[in-house]
Amino acid sequence: MASMLTSIIIVTYNGADTVRRCVESVRQYTEDVPYELIIVDNASADGTPAYLGTLTDAEVALNDENSGFAAGCNQGLRLAKGDYLVLLNPDTVVTEGWLGRLIAHADRRADVGAVGPLSNGTGELQLDLLAETQFENLEQMQDYARRVAKKNSGKAWDFHRVAGFCILIKREVFESVGELDEQFGIGFYEDDDYCKRILKAGYRNVIARDVFIYHEGGVSFAGLSPGATSQMMLTNRSLYLAKWSDADWLTTMPEGELSSPVVSVIIATRDRQHLLRVAVASVLDQTFDNFEVLLVNDGEQDLSSLVAEFGDERIRLLSSGSSGKSHALNVGMEEAQGHFIAYLDDDDLYYPQHLQTLVTALLNRPSYGLAYTDTVLGYCLAADDGHHVTTSEVFETWEYDRQELRERNHIPNLAVMHTRDLVEKAGPYDEELPLYEDWDALRRLSAFTDLLHVPVITAEWHRHLNTRSRNEPNLRQADLREDAEIYIRAKQLPWAAKPTVCDLVAAGSSAEGSNLREVAIKSYLGALGEDPLAFEAALGAARVLASLNQRHRIRGLLQAAIRSRPDLAEGYVAYARELLRKRPSKPDVHEAKSALEFSLSVDPGREVGVVYRLLADCYRRLGQRQTAAACRAYAQKVSPRGRIRRFLGIWRREGLGAAFAKAVRATAPELSRLASRLESRSRRGRSS
Repeated sequence: MASMLTSIIIVTYNGADTVRRCVESVRQYTEDVPYELIIVDNASADGTPAYLGTLTDAEVALNDENSGFAAGCNQGLRLAKGDYLVLLNPDTVVTEGWLGRLIAHADRRADVGAVGPLSNGTGELQLDLLAETQFENLEQMQDYARRVAKKNSGKAWDFHRVAGFCILIKREVFESVGELDEQFGIGFYEDDDYCKRILKAGYRNVIARDVFIYHEGGVSFAGLSPGATSQMMLTNRSLYLAKWSDADWLTTMPEGELSSPVVSVIIATRDRQHLLRVAVASVLDQTFDNFEVLLVNDGEQDLSSLVAEFGDERIRLLSSGSSGKSHALNVGMEEAQGHFIAYLDDDDLYYPQHLQTLVTALLNRPSYGLAYTDTVLGYCLAADDGHHVTTSEVFETWEYDRQELRERNHIPNLAVMHTRDLVEKAGPYDEELPLYEDWDALRRLSAFTDLLHVPVITAEWHRHLNTRSRNEPNLRQADLREDAEIYIRAKQLPWAAKPTVCDLVAAGSSAEGSNLREVAIKSYLGALGEDPLAFEAALGAARVLASLNQRHRIRGLLQAAIRSRPDLAEGYVAYARELLRKRPSKPDVHEAKSALEFSLSVDPGREVGVVYRLLADCYRRLGQRQTAAACRAYAQKVSPRGRIRRFLGIWRREGLGAAFAKAVRATAPELSRLASRLESRSRRGRSS
């Protein structure tokens, strides 16, 4: 509750100006919540102690030596009187309403243990990747934080950890979990350790998406050399893994398991060492360490030096002879010695608890042969030293449904772990498929087991904005290749089975050259082949593709079919009308305009008034008002109503009621009642 006291604890070591900035931001932006400020200084050698001595609204403890971050936090926690405890780094700047919203998330559920904000200076899910592009100074940063608060009001993510630069802990959680582990010294991994203990105690760690706090980062280690900082990080990582690897196994694995099973992690890679290095490092950084890494080289670069660089005997280097990703995965599968199989692309990464989470889930639920977790999708720009993530989002969380899996894949391959014996039943990867080989395999695996969803975010995969994927070398010359045709290629849905629109939209083709377009057209429309698929189904496929911004692929499919069957032009007009509904984007308008103009060229007599009226709408939306007016005028001229008005004038002048009624029926059958009235009036006129 907001009326309860919050203790804000700041541990300082040098950086007087940074400390002052942090304290002033707390004073300015924490007006809505009662709080006490506790500052523990770890023997700063600059002007920090003098500045702290001027504070009258804070409890200050000045230490004679640097006892480390964890020890300083514990010292402050022992002084704290609050119902909520906040550990706040001195190189942060808090923002308007920050504390009230953190408390609101903590109170939303009884099992929330710790809450942290989004920030520019952190990692994993708490990192707001857009932040640095949104402000150039702290005043603009405050404006950005307000926009984040408004946009994400009340939204939060569960996550395995909350970074220690700003973490709110409820008093009862602190009393249950205890103080921070001081063996981590000056810093690194003490926050990972504490969050792990919170989870073990049965609580959740939560990221408040409506709180943004600026974090400069690295100020506490400014006096250390890069080598000393790296060594400290490696030392503390070893302490963390030593503390949790075995203990985690004993507390979370089912009873009766004497030793942990081996996990075989298969990484198929092709000439991307700069990305591969990060992927392999993320596997070696796992809290679960009984694994082997099968590094299958599908490219031409020599990877032996990279493997030697890691110096880890669990990495085995294999070669697939540049025969494609499916073959590379099969090579890894044949060499795998583990009880469980997991996958990782060379441009993706695991979070530290990934393998542990999946192994534990499968051992505790032995009726399942395959489990999958939730993931983060990052959008990247390629760079010479790797890739830079520009923004990220939680990829859709999906509860398993076998029928829906037949229509669409919701599960990235790096999220999956399955038993090796499933491969013997379902078979290897289909090496004829250039795309979606993981979806094809997943569908076959699901025939032998249900899929267990573990709703925890444990990995991150990437979509590249300025490069093509390693699996898409021929997209330019075969632009339909992404539209998979797995059902037909795998011979699981022959033509006689009449595949659904969803089947075909999800489909991708391994056909090459000129055959590719023909196969795709047959799949979607059936207009040029033996499959009598209705045009309505094709229209549905086109709409789905339109929603995926793949309009250039639709155009070739539809227009090729309509040239063969002009009667389909009416459906193309319906497609254009669909694009113009509600608030179409500019690409929607251009696509609709192209569809309408093509329809006129193929079948100019059909619904010509409707087409010109829709064209008028397109030109209006594109700002071409004169052309829009001309189209509108012509639409009125050629429409049934326009024809009626012209005939009506003739009838009034010539008294040709019967002729007019006949013309009305021929022009617009739905106006037959009007025609009957006109005939009746005509007869009355003649009799008079």
